[in-house]
Amino acid sequence: MQLVRMLAKDELVAILEKCVDILISSSAKCLRTALEKLERYVHLLNNLEEASGDQEKSISSLEDLQKKTDLYHLQKTLLEMKESRRVKKLTTFEMLRFEIVDFIDGLVRNYLAPAEMQTLHEVMYFSAANTLREHLNATPRAALHTALNNPYFYLKDDALKCGAESISGAAPDICIAYKLHLECGRLINLVDWLEAFSTVVTAAGNT
Repeated sequence: MQLVRMLAKDELVAILEKCVDILISSSAKCLRTALEKLERYVHLLNNLEEASGDQEKSISSLEDLQKKTDLYHLQKTLLEMKESRRVKKLTTFEMLRFEIVDFIDGLVRNYLAPAEMQTLHEVMYFSAANTLREHLNATPRAALHTALNNPYFYLKDDALKCGAESISGAAPDICIAYKLHLECGRLINLVDWLEAFSTVVTAAGNT
């Protein structure tokens, strides 16, 4: 609505004419009053003639400004023009535009209820934005670490349950290799790593 309050006359008339066309094609009787009011606003805007007094006043101010060559009087005149522009009264068009915007705002609020107020809106709309954001903006590194370090979290197989420091022989080979890798420091001896992996897998096969 803030943008509508800044529209020029031609732009506002074009928007209102589109609204009128839409309401004319509507069969809702409750919108007839709104249609008549919008048509009246279009008529007022089309027949609106801005008073020429403001324009003449601004032109005369510019002419006076051009005549003043003294720096003091020039600064004084500029300050007076700035102050008059700041406290300038609204024009007829500006007042009518505010009235139109307020009317449209009330019309929208009356007939366009929020989606949350509709019956069974949960079927079509999702309001838990944080939960949705967590799933859409996934963190693959954390998910991979959880899957490899604790495969039970995703697979829900009781045979995979084990403590944080222990290694289940029933876990997939890649999970066993990953947990053995976590037990190493920054440098990994590949021979020791593979021998430890072979020991865990062999022990699991013998049980």
